[in-house]
Amino acid sequence: MARAKGWIWISLALVCALSAGGLTYFLLQRQSVAAELAVAEAQQLAAPAPVETIAIPVAVRDLERGQVLSAQDFALKAFPLDLAPSSAITDTELLADQILAEHVGQGDIFRASALYGGTGAPLSSEIAAGRTVIAFPTGDLLSGSGLFVEGDRVDLMLSTEVVASEGAPDIGAITGYTVQNVRIMRLLSPRPTEENPNPAPEALLLEMDPADAVMLKKVKDANGVIDLALRSPVDNEAFPVGPITDSELIQLMDSYDAPATVGNAP
Repeated sequence: MARAKGWIWISLALVCALSAGGLTYFLLQRQSVAAELAVAEAQQLAAPAPVETIAIPVAVRDLERGQVLSAQDFALKAFPLDLAPSSAITDTELLADQILAEHVGQGDIFRASALYGGTGAPLSSEIAAGRTVIAFPTGDLLSGSGLFVEGDRVDLMLSTEVVASEGAPDIGAITGYTVQNVRIMRLLSPRPTEENPNPAPEALLLEMDPADAVMLKKVKDANGVIDLALRSPVDNEAFPVGPITDSELIQLMDSYDAPATVGNAP
C-alpha cells in the first residue's frame, strides 16, 4: 500500500513538472512573438516613408536671355512634392518655342516670369490688335551694336531707286524717314558658346502696321537700304521729315556756302 502511494506522488510530481515546463514554454513563445512584433513595428517606424515626387523641367545648360527654347534645352527632374517650387512650370508644352526674358542657369527651374509674356503664353499674345511683327536682321551699324533693348522705339529710314513712269522725269534714288515709332519686341541672339558667351543679336522683332511691313518688304526686295534710328522714349509723335531725292540732295548741298580755303593756299 505504501509503495502504491509512493508511485502516485511520483506521478503527480511528474505531471506537475510537465505542466510547469509546458507553461514555461508557452510563456517563452509568447514573449518571443511579442518581441518579434515589437521589432517589426520599430523597423516600420524607423524606415522612411515613401516620398511623393513631381517631375519639373530644368535647364540642361546655361541659357541666355533672348534664346528660343527647344526640347534640347531642358530635361525633367524629380522634386519632392512638398519641396517643389510653387512657381515652377511643370508642363513642357509651355516651354517649347518660347523666348527667355532672363538668364536661366544650368539645373534651374523655369518660371513664367522667365518667359516673354509672363505666363508662358506664345509671342502672338503680346502683339497689339491691328499690328504685325516682322524679323529685321541687324545689318546696319546701330542695330548690330548691342545698344538696343526690348521696348526701344526706332524709326526706319528707307532708301531705294524709284523708276519714273514713261514721260515723267527720272527721280533716281530716294530716301525717306518713312516708318516711325516702331517698337522692338525682341532681340534674337544665337546660342552662347565657350568662344562667344555673349553673342550680339542677329535680328530684331519689330511690331508695326501691316501696311508699313509690306512697304518694308518691297524696299528689301528692290535691294534698297534700310537703316534704324533710335528715338527718345518721350517722342511719340511722327517727325515731319520729307523724303529726299538725288536732285533735292544736290540742291541742298548747293545751298551751303563753300568753306573758306585753308592750308597753304596763297
